[in-house]
Amino acid sequence: MVDGLQPVRDLDQIRNFLSGMGPAAVFDLPWIPLYLGIIFILHPLLGLFATASALLLIFVTALTEWRTQRPMQSASRSGGRRMAFAEDVRRNAEAVPALGMHQRMQDRWEKMNSTHVDHQLRASDAAAGLGSASKVLRLFLQSGTLGLGAWLVIEGQLSAGAIIASSIVMSRALAPIETATAHWRG
Repeated sequence: MVDGLQPVRDLDQIRNFLSGMGPAAVFDLPWIPLYLGIIFILHPLLGLFATASALLLIFVTALTEWRTQRPMQSASRSGGRRMAFAEDVRRNAEAVPALGMHQRMQDRWEKMNSTHVDHQLRASDAAAGLGSASKVLRLFLQSGTLGLGAWLVIEGQLSAGAIIASSIVMSRALAPIETATAHWRG
């Protein structure tokens, strides 16, 4: 059976992606090497720290994909079964009450809906937890940049203004990775 509403659903999905933070992350990702290069110019040790930080956040993004893949597939399958059942019941709307199956269909719907919501919650929890961990990790890494910069100032290898510059530039370098982690599914 052909679903006449599928093009509308596809357009809704495209609209949701374009109105979210996904495109901003896609457009910001190519600037990461430039920002890392600027940090390397300030001091090679800061550049290495920033590069390691970016790689760590990319690892968290890959981990997010790996951890959410199975729950998202389960949610998608249960959602498909739920919608197919709803379509079957809608198509047979006259026969269901005539055969006295109204309560059974309602019970079956509630069970399928509960299963689907459970799968959705598991997928959402996995993605949100790792997205939050990514944000905390990014803030921790920015603090690490400040600490490393302070140590370099004490050692006389860096100026005090370069600490602030490196922190700001590192923030700009890591923000697209964090955004991509948070909006990976889109």
